[in-house]
Amino acid sequence: MLGKLSTAVFLGLVAFLWPQISLLLETQKLSAITPDKLTKVNAFKEHEVKFRDLLKNCEDVILVEEQQVALLSCDTGRDNWNTVMGTFRDPSGAGVLYQWFYTDPDAVPSPIALEHPTNGSYFTTDFHPLGIEYHAPSGTLFVTNHAAHGPTLEILSFKPWSGFGRAVAKHVRTIRDPSIWTPNSLIPLSATSILLTNDHFFKIRFNRPLARTETQLALPGGNVVHVSLPPADAPADAPANVTTLARGIPFCNGIALLNSSTVAVASTTRRSVSLYELVPPPAGSPAWTPPSLSFRTESHAPAFLDNISTDQNGRLLVAGHPSVGALSATVAQRITCNELRAKQASGANLDEAEHATEKECDEEEKHVKAATWAAELSFKEDGSPMWRELLVGNDIYGSSATVARDAKAGLTFVSGLYERGLFVGKE
Repeated sequence: MLGKLSTAVFLGLVAFLWPQISLLLETQKLSAITPDKLTKVNAFKEHEVKFRDLLKNCEDVILVEEQQVALLSCDTGRDNWNTVMGTFRDPSGAGVLYQWFYTDPDAVPSPIALEHPTNGSYFTTDFHPLGIEYHAPSGTLFVTNHAAHGPTLEILSFKPWSGFGRAVAKHVRTIRDPSIWTPNSLIPLSATSILLTNDHFFKIRFNRPLARTETQLALPGGNVVHVSLPPADAPADAPANVTTLARGIPFCNGIALLNSSTVAVASTTRRSVSLYELVPPPAGSPAWTPPSLSFRTESHAPAFLDNISTDQNGRLLVAGHPSVGALSATVAQRITCNELRAKQASGANLDEAEHATEKECDEEEKHVKAATWAAELSFKEDGSPMWRELLVGNDIYGSSATVARDAKAGLTFVSGLYERGLFVGKE
């Protein structure tokens, strides 16, 4: 009798866990795919990789369609400092935010000067921007900063500037909070209300084995929090009100508003986009009262997802990594290459094997091994997901992190986490 009961319990446990086991098995299979085995896709009639000599390692690209300007979050220092992937060699190289008026054929991306409102230059070091978003009505720029001194949410006042002189973003305040633990992506609901993702529970900087385990087993450690900022006239060090809205999301990454009542959230290791109903706080609630999120549905993808965005037609655009092995190899090689360059800079001689590696470094800089997966997600009348791949492979552009589209201008942009330049396609 006891044997039958044990068998029944075992079978019941397997049945309960099978969806997760099946997902992990499929994920392991995808993890072994190399870029040369991918089916290449290019859905664009015309394409160009622009500004290879200027832009490097751009994580996020935000479009302000009304002014036809793109805002980019780039960090050449990511080769030495990436708190998501676990690279902690040297945080000294600061990242840069750019603006680019993309319909002007003569325009090039120009750095946005980040200034303290009274003391001039604000970010000169220890600035490692990841997710950025812009709230146009208030002219507020939000940045998740993976600084060496700890993660922060930076709030800046900014208006795109196409005249003479430089574009300037004035620093408003820095938000530090224990609930903003591993910040990744964000979306503003207003000038003072933000939804933000934490991608892990275990921080790889402090506990690499547990963070790796969380990633590899797709453990549900990520979450979505709501950040309510202090009033504009509050002291610069006034705390924010941070509330957790959705828990248990493995490697919680990109977030976007699909429409006014629906939030989309990407899980990297579940390879999925989940939709949540966004419910505003009751009428008459205090200004800091958070909304709520209610889970609706989940759609799986054939890649490890990164950032997501929405175009003017309500189409969800998703970037991801179809070959995580190639991405990991790129990260490892960048570290090796920078160590060799540091050795050369010190005046030391390289041996024969190191000279061979040096040549591989130069080649990798020109052609990133990590592949791109850029796609569009829409839904049929019955609610079932429908994926349309836009760009797949690494022969044109690699390591896709974000896809953004100006549907009216007919332009699609893809940024590359470890790539040079910005992909621009016309469908």
